[in-house]
Amino acid sequence: MEKQDQNPMKNIRIEKVTLNIGAGKDQDLLEKGMKLLASLTGVKPVLEACGNSLLHIKIENDALVKLDHDQFKQALINLVKNAMEASPPESPVEIRLETNHNNAVLFVEDQGRGIAEEIKDRIFDLYFTTRNDGNGIGLSIVEKIIEAHGGQIKVESPYSKDGQIVQGTRFIIKLPKEKKEDNNV
Repeated sequence: MEKQDQNPMKNIRIEKVTLNIGAGKDQDLLEKGMKLLASLTGVKPVLEACGNSLLHIKIENDALVKLDHDQFKQALINLVKNAMEASPPESPVEIRLETNHNNAVLFVEDQGRGIAEEIKDRIFDLYFTTRNDGNGIGLSIVEKIIEAHGGQIKVESPYSKDGQIVQGTRFIIKLPKEKKEDNNV
C-alpha cells in the first residue's frame, strides 16, 4: 500500500503573498506607532512555546515604530520557530533590540547548523524549503510583513558576535522609528 502524504498544504499553491497591514484594525494604532518592547514582551510566552531552546530577549533601548501587532507577532513566531527547530536542544535563541537615530534593529540569532552559502539567496523565495516537512512559505511571509512595515530583513550565516564566529544564523530586521511627538520614548 502506498503511503499517503500527511501534509494537507502540499497540494495548495500560492502564487503571490500580499498583505493588508492594519486591515480591519484601529488605524490610529498604526499611525501613532507602538513601542517595540511591549510587542516583544507580549509575545514572549508564545515564542517560548515554539521549541525546546531557551529564549533570551535583550533590549538596549525601546523604540516607537508603526506596527501591526498581529502581523509582526506572526513574523516573530515564524523566525523564532525556525531558529528553535534549527538549534540543538537547550541552546539559546536570542532576540536583541538595538536602536539608532532612525531605526529599530531587531536580531534573531540561533546556534544551529547555519544556512549553506549556495541557498542564502533563495530562503525568502515562495515555496523554497530545505525541510522534508516544510512548505516554503514561512520566510516569504516574514519578508512581506517586514517590507509592509517599511522595513528590511537580511540573513547572516555564519555570523560574528563578540569577536567570535557563530556557526548558526542571524536574521536582522531593520524598522523605521516613528518621529518623536513627545519625550516619552
